[in-house]
Amino acid sequence: MLARLTRQSFLNSVACPRLGWFSRLESPPLQLVSEQGTLAERFRGDEQKDVHDHARALFPDATLVTRQAYEAACWQTQDLLDRPLTRVILEAAFGTANCRARADALVRTGETWHLYEVKARTSLTDELVDEVAFVQMVLDAAGVNLSGASLLLVSGDYRTGMPEHALFAPEDVTARAALRAVQFAGLVTAIDAQTRAPEPPTARLIPHCRRCPLFRSCTGAGITHPIFELPHVAPLQLENLLAQCHHAVTDLPDSTLLKKRQSAVWRSITTGQAVLTGDLRGNLDAVVWPACYLDFETVGTAIPLFPDLAPFEQFPFLYSVRVCDGPGTMQTHRAFLASHERDGSRELAERLLQDLGSEGSVIIYSQYQTRVLRWLARRHPDLAEALGRLRGRLVDLESIVRRDLSHPGFHGRTSIKTVLPALVPGFSYIDLEIEDALSASASFAYLSKGGYFSAARAPLVRRDLYAYCARDTLALVKLHEALCNIARHE
Repeated sequence: MLARLTRQSFLNSVACPRLGWFSRLESPPLQLVSEQGTLAERFRGDEQKDVHDHARALFPDATLVTRQAYEAACWQTQDLLDRPLTRVILEAAFGTANCRARADALVRTGETWHLYEVKARTSLTDELVDEVAFVQMVLDAAGVNLSGASLLLVSGDYRTGMPEHALFAPEDVTARAALRAVQFAGLVTAIDAQTRAPEPPTARLIPHCRRCPLFRSCTGAGITHPIFELPHVAPLQLENLLAQCHHAVTDLPDSTLLKKRQSAVWRSITTGQAVLTGDLRGNLDAVVWPACYLDFETVGTAIPLFPDLAPFEQFPFLYSVRVCDGPGTMQTHRAFLASHERDGSRELAERLLQDLGSEGSVIIYSQYQTRVLRWLARRHPDLAEALGRLRGRLVDLESIVRRDLSHPGFHGRTSIKTVLPALVPGFSYIDLEIEDALSASASFAYLSKGGYFSAARAPLVRRDLYAYCARDTLALVKLHEALCNIARHE
């Protein structure tokens, strides 16, 4: 028997019927299954659980639904609803003929109930309102009389040591969630029928495809450069392009209707060659040697790791610096990993100023590194002047790439994840224990929180963090060298 619609499968169906059909399968495609095996995904799940655990402290007289089997949980929930002395129910379970949902908290308000959903997020979005609305729709269908609905978001004003309730910023979404719940109720029958069909709905290229995990095996199959690779496409422009059946960049007969960067991307893809759109050589020649290549690793957690940090505030814990006499000519490598037991950002900033010296360019990739330097200046005002002079030496390779170069291998983007493999094929992180920034952040957070890595394992994790960040700056050196080679031959 096909499982009832969950919040995820229902909302996927609202976005795209075909995506909803695959989401409802007993064994959905791997692209739709959360990679709980990765350290970053595991930490994200643990953070959500931590926030939920803290939220429970707001309801001291609550009763938790403990039954594991879903039908049994629904029976236990109904029993609690029927008891006049029940004040608050946590993890309440409900099921209808075709949907099922759990409510984080239901609080009795006279003869009605107020729904609370807890999210490890700091700002209200339409997506979060839709998640509440689905739960409200199921509760309405199950006969629960709701008086309102609220989201318990993480407060950006919270700091370590504050009372438990200060961690949360309630957002009343009663009106918005009620409106969407009514709209969703009108879609349930059709969505249930579509997702129960023996075959998935016909694939159709729509704007949602650009962020769908199934895109490459669905409407994007066989399209090397989908229309979504055009940068800065406004919603109306995208709708017009799709309406004209322009599914791939190569479907466009010319670039007369495209913006400047879009036109450069179109030319590079249609010719299959790199296209210079600015003074690449001149901008690269402006580098003052010897130069330093700089990369930071940062972490931000829902429950701050150290005092005076806001939830999700990104603070640097590691940097790598490579000193070169010229493109690809490496001289020395320097790095600093802060203590995971306390806020070590001051030591990091002081060492950084020493390691970068006072002369030569400091080469980075993306303005994120600039934001980290500004954060350090705010955190340690007495170092602000020195850090400000350092910002004046920065050379951002991503800004140069965005302004001066388009390449078919960039797929319309300029992030290092797309530019590096296009210009430095074969460069890899696969031999490292930590292969990406999210895993690096999760590793440091787990070290700080304790309890995940053993005492014997912790030094090895710190070693792996050094190795990962060092590979990042090596990538910068190789990428800069590749850019210089392109500039010389144009």
